[in-house]
Amino acid sequence: MGALSCARVGFDPHQGVQDSAVEVHGEDLTPVDVHGDVAAQDVHLGDAASDRAPPQDLWLDQSHADQGLDGPFSDSFACPGGATTFSTNMPARHVLGQADFVTSAANRGGLAGAGSLNRPLGLVVYQTKLLVADSGNNRIMVFDAYPEADGVAATAVIGQPNFSTTTGSTSSSTLNGPQGLALSDDALLVSEWTNARATLWPLSTIFSTPSLSLVFGQTDAVSAVATTTNVTAQTLGAVASVIAIGSRYVITDSQNHRVLVFDSLTGNPPSALAAIGQPDLLSNTLGSDPEQSEFPLGLASDGRRLIVVESGNNRLLFFDTAPTSSGAQPDLVWGGYGNTALTLDSPVGAFTDGIRLFVADRSSDRVLIFNSLPTSPAQAADVVLGQANFTSRAHNQGNDTIAAANTLWGVHFVFFDGCRLFVSDTQNNRVLIY
Repeated sequence: MGALSCARVGFDPHQGVQDSAVEVHGEDLTPVDVHGDVAAQDVHLGDAASDRAPPQDLWLDQSHADQGLDGPFSDSFACPGGATTFSTNMPARHVLGQADFVTSAANRGGLAGAGSLNRPLGLVVYQTKLLVADSGNNRIMVFDAYPEADGVAATAVIGQPNFSTTTGSTSSSTLNGPQGLALSDDALLVSEWTNARATLWPLSTIFSTPSLSLVFGQTDAVSAVATTTNVTAQTLGAVASVIAIGSRYVITDSQNHRVLVFDSLTGNPPSALAAIGQPDLLSNTLGSDPEQSEFPLGLASDGRRLIVVESGNNRLLFFDTAPTSSGAQPDLVWGGYGNTALTLDSPVGAFTDGIRLFVADRSSDRVLIFNSLPTSPAQAADVVLGQANFTSRAHNQGNDTIAAANTLWGVHFVFFDGCRLFVSDTQNNRVLIY
């Protein structure tokens, strides 16, 4: 793929509150990364898990294998102990960002370091490395995706010169409020809330000399203007997620209540082809009709179909393909406000491996797992993580700042690599590995 050049209200990714508070069902939304949220796959909605399940001992990255891509997604390797089998209220295997499962303070109660996190958001696995958008520290941390112990240190950092520096800035090699992460065949895709941009970082240099190659939403790598009035096909407000679907890029322009679809990387910055949630590329009015949007945050795809996570409307929008014209009607609307197996409360991120669907339901402090992708609004989630059942919703299951291996608080993004599920447990300042 080529290289980039390039509301409701805004979130403060460091504090977890909006610049101008707007409540959804009595609770403020918090920033996300988004769900990078999601890597592209080429499988079909409704495929049975039994037809697509990876082998237990040898794992082929199913999230990209079907595309026939070369390079980072074509390697197979052992999945330690076999792929995870999911069950309600199960404990995580390991924790990153904290020394144990109980503690929850940002940066472990001190200064930033190689083993600490501050409001982690987007996640993605590249080869055997887990990349985490450490939003409060304005960096992306690189961990071993399959650690043998809890609280292990990161092996590298992107966006900062070292593990102790946390200043946010705007350039071709720095970050400010990173949110969602995703992968294309040749780039790491990064959405930045505070810099109001989505960027491409070539995978060929991501661990040696990381630097972005293209920018959506800004005219250059040092600009950071969040546009929320007089919007156009080239502008962005705060950005929560970006994913690639084939040759197209899809970006949540969250403050402007729209999702932009790009079919070309030409232009400075590139111009969107279509807007989801708006009748045209010049509008940014919120709404709750199927063709409208309110604060979209997360994105997921199986390589052809597109899933949009709408936090403001507490729902998921399913499109058979990424729309090529503005104002498109979704093929399926799932959800509504509540905390049951059929409803959501301020969801943020989602991920699909083409078989299952994982949804980070932030205000209910849980992850919903569907064993097959929904084909009807009446299809309930099969498994819940972070809570004892589908109707519970307390932070850390009622223990507030005292976390545990089976609890969550403010979950934002999820990523499943066919072997392990990775969850950004944002308010607990940690990443859980199931």
